[in-house]
Amino acid sequence: MPKLHPPFFLMNGDHVRDLLARRHWGQDALADELGVTRAYACQLLNGRRLLSPKIRRRMLDSELF
Repeated sequence: MPKLHPPFFLMNGDHVRDLLARRHWGQDALADELGVTRAYACQLLNGRRLLSPKIRRRMLDSELF
């Protein structure tokens, strides 16, 4: 991973997985909700990708968060 300069945002994958489990949602439902591919959603959950401003806005507008 490249050296990052603040501010940068990573998804708290464990917390999001708990939210998904409470609603009986899968990772594919999260991907649909955020408008991204399932592979990209998996990378976000695992901390391999940073949250872009567009994805953060979609998370705030989502009924899940």
